[in-house]
Amino acid sequence: MMDVFADDLAAHLSPLQVACGVSSSAERMAFGIRATLEQRKDWCCFAVDCANAFNQWKRCLAVPE
Repeated sequence: MMDVFADDLAAHLSPLQVACGVSSSAERMAFGIRATLEQRKDWCCFAVDCANAFNQWKRCLAVPE
């Protein structure tokens, strides 16, 4: 499903969503954050993940067979 809509989703969600339709998006985001923090010594970065959403959504509800 992502293959069909990747370009449209990326255009609509960018720059808030970096992973849509972009190869190596996790690596790009990590290196982008690292580069920003190296330039901005007065900034810090922390992440809070109360519940990981990866594979928590039932695809069968969105795409019936």
